[in-house]
Amino acid sequence: WHRNLRIVLKHEKKLYVLDGPVPKETPPTEAPKAERDAHRKHVNDAIEVSCIMLATMTVELQKQHENMEA
Repeated sequence: WHRNLRIVLKHEKKLYVLDGPVPKETPPTEAPKAERDAHRKHVNDAIEVSCIMLATMTVELQKQHENMEA
């Protein structure tokens, strides 16, 4: 399962989400636009990765992990 998940995420160019933590703090409004955009992309990709992970699990595991982040 883990190997297949990594293959899919590599193809989708979202593997980086598993390799590092999602930044918890939103950059301040005065931060450069590139920094704010990068943060927003990382957060959105992490949500998508979580959904992909849940979709590949059994129903029992989905119920157990539905509130976890990637």
